Amino acid sequence: MRFGYNIPNEFGVSHEEPLRWGAYFFTRAEGRWVLRNIFLDGNTFRESQHVDKRPLVGDIRLGFTVVLKMVELTAAHTFVSEEFRGEHGTDSYGTAMITIKF
Repeated sequence: MRFGYNIPNEFGVSHEEPLRWGAYFFTRAEGRWVLRNIFLDGNTFRESQHVDKRPLVGDIRLGFTVVLKMVELTAAHTFVSEEFRGEHGTDSYGTAMITIKF
């Protein structure tokens, strides 16, 4: 979901002039069903150390983008759900990105 001012059309080929400027907030939610995660399940072919994983995991990302003609500056923060039983709290990480469109 995105909301803001002068949001660029990024869902197709545009023949228009690039926007002078714009800015928008965005959010994304994603869920995954994990059948096998070798880091949590251990060795595939013999018995090894493992933890009880959660089969359903998800992410929520919140961010902000500023568009200046052909350059986009984006900052976002992602929150990740617990991936195994006994994990204390959720993980999160931030990202920063510069995109140049030509």
